[in-house]
Amino acid sequence: MLQSDEELYVECEKCGGSGTWNHSEQRGATRTFHTGPCPDCNSIGAIPTAEGERVLQLINRWRRAGRL
Repeated sequence: MLQSDEELYVECEKCGGSGTWNHSEQRGATRTFHTGPCPDCNSIGAIPTAEGERVLQLINRWRRAGRL
């Protein structure tokens, strides 16, 4: 059972919770900047914990079964 102090999600470290990944690349004397969806959190800004992943799996099973 989920305790009140357990978290379902933690903030994504790569994008800082924004869902957008900004990084720069140095090629010779030129620096280019890239912006796009964060590959670690699929642009939601958070990554599910183990308990959060179990809750998501339960919700997905209920959806497939037509309960939601």
